[in-house]
Amino acid sequence: MLEWFGDELNPLEIDLIRYFQGEIYLLDNKVSLAISTFNVILKSNILEKDILDRVKDKLSKLTLSLGNNRTALKILKKEKKPTKQNIAMRYVAYKNLGEYKKAYSSLFVILQKNPENLHLWSEFIDISVRLKYDLQDTDISILISKFSRKSDFQGFYNLFKENRMIFQLALLIKKSVSLGFEIESEILDKAIAVFIKYMEFNQAKDLVSFTLKTDSSFKYKFQLVQLNMKLGDFEESLNILNAMEIIKRVGKIYIYRGDIRFLQGNYSQARKNYFKAYKFYQTRDEATYRLNGIKQFL
Repeated sequence: MLEWFGDELNPLEIDLIRYFQGEIYLLDNKVSLAISTFNVILKSNILEKDILDRVKDKLSKLTLSLGNNRTALKILKKEKKPTKQNIAMRYVAYKNLGEYKKAYSSLFVILQKNPENLHLWSEFIDISVRLKYDLQDTDISILISKFSRKSDFQGFYNLFKENRMIFQLALLIKKSVSLGFEIESEILDKAIAVFIKYMEFNQAKDLVSFTLKTDSSFKYKFQLVQLNMKLGDFEESLNILNAMEIIKRVGKIYIYRGDIRFLQGNYSQARKNYFKAYKFYQTRDEATYRLNGIKQFL
């Protein structure tokens, strides 16, 4: 094409024609000719930056498609402020080369900009497994902060469950409940148990509190009492128990109230509540055990 113009063109015009010639080569599937043309353009480095950036991206994609990962990386690393696409191609090149730590770092950067992308998280977990990282330590805070679509729940739920990432699963469930998503009680209970297992009592308390907005059963109210006790908020636990007593008297109310008074050092009040619990068949054994144990403090 250039020979048509003889000596009438300046270097800038020549490279611009080369750029269009490279595009034509691509359309004709003449990959090697397109690569050599784009390389000449990059070497002269006189076109506008946005055109040069497009040339770098095209050249990187082409070299990657041919399996020339090292060459692609050389081109990609010339970019001082890499774009999201640039970093994504670096990830592919590093992964193809088996350089998983560098692939991990590149993918981590991409996830910060695409935190709700299920495929990227699947890739991230796969790389973590290859590097023998403990998946329980995987930081998904960026996902949790941006997670908002109910349609995404099942995909992430399955991903974390399949990889036994129980703490991350609990965080996902907590965020989903806070958004008003309907979650099965069995799944909720497992998430609460996970938080308690990891001694993340505030996380468990938040999840139970969110759950109580739609399920005011005594089961979750008692859990909230227990969690407040673990956090040392005895007065809040007593307030909940007092409100429950107005609704319905059950032995567990007096067991927990007795436990709180015991922890506060008020042993006579603790015994008084254990006696009340003894009157209920369901809590008679617990009450008997506690009454026997409290004798030494009276």
